[in-house]
Amino acid sequence: MKKKISLIVYLLFAVLIVGFCSGCASKQSDGEGNTEVVKGSNIIQTYVSSNYILMLDKKGDLYLYGKYTYGISNLEEPKVVASDVKYFVPSGRLIIVKNDDSAYYSGLNIDGWGSASEFEKVTDNVKSITSNTFCFFIIDKDNNYVVRGPIKNSNSMKYCALPDTFDANFSKVATNVKGIESSDFSNGYVNENNELYVSIYNKPEYKMLLSDVKKVSGTMVLTNSNKLYWIDNFSAEVVKLLDENVIELYDIGIYKKADNTFHSGAYSTEPIKYTDIKIPYYYNGKKTVYLSTNNKLVLAGEVDKYELDLSVESMKKAYEFLQ
Repeated sequence: MKKKISLIVYLLFAVLIVGFCSGCASKQSDGEGNTEVVKGSNIIQTYVSSNYILMLDKKGDLYLYGKYTYGISNLEEPKVVASDVKYFVPSGRLIIVKNDDSAYYSGLNIDGWGSASEFEKVTDNVKSITSNTFCFFIIDKDNNYVVRGPIKNSNSMKYCALPDTFDANFSKVATNVKGIESSDFSNGYVNENNELYVSIYNKPEYKMLLSDVKKVSGTMVLTNSNKLYWIDNFSAEVVKLLDENVIELYDIGIYKKADNTFHSGAYSTEPIKYTDIKIPYYYNGKKTVYLSTNNKLVLAGEVDKYELDLSVESMKKAYEFLQ
């Protein structure tokens, strides 16, 4: 319980920081996220927050309903905000990766650096990318780990958590990399030997923290031995065991255990009560949005529960449900 309370305090603090920035989104860290073709739907990737809904269809059109903080917004009907999109990453900034592997972003940070309405190019040759609002963390097609920061803004640069030996002008930090760890106060990478190296804001130096890594989502790390850890950037004990018998970790901080129950890394020690979850999209302790095992978009509150088609036409209702 003490570990859970500590994690909740950390995550709430991180949300307060990001709340001044664009998106207020959970971090994604391993590239495309979920781009699974859902039976009976033309939607291949979905992201749900209380501020906005995103859906990507098979044609590569990215739809938005809601307001991406200090970025693009739309509260009339779902509209296409980008085309030719391979996948998107709502992490710090709203990032899109196009079919030619070039990456673009939209969103301002608290210092006003960024693009408020249009998508601005980040770089080419992208295999995986994420952001903590201030800085971009990239794996290129050659499996190099590269960091781009706001090099003209020293106040924001510190959030890249880069050692002084790097200038953050597309700095190549490591080679043979296949995964990214990122938060508002740290960043790191998983190498081909499944070792996780992380540099922390208050002590910028890449150090190996875990081995046998299976997946990373933000500061949560799942190992091949089914143990779930989280990286505490504000504690002397940086690596902390969160849970065991974990078989899947999702990009919104929800994980699945061997008994097929779903749990949240931040809100409760109890399982999420729904047993028909296929892919979780949103959870705040009271409301849950998920793709069900029968491929329906489910909006579940403390009392009400709705089943919708996974489609652009459902975006507005999902947004209104979370208000």
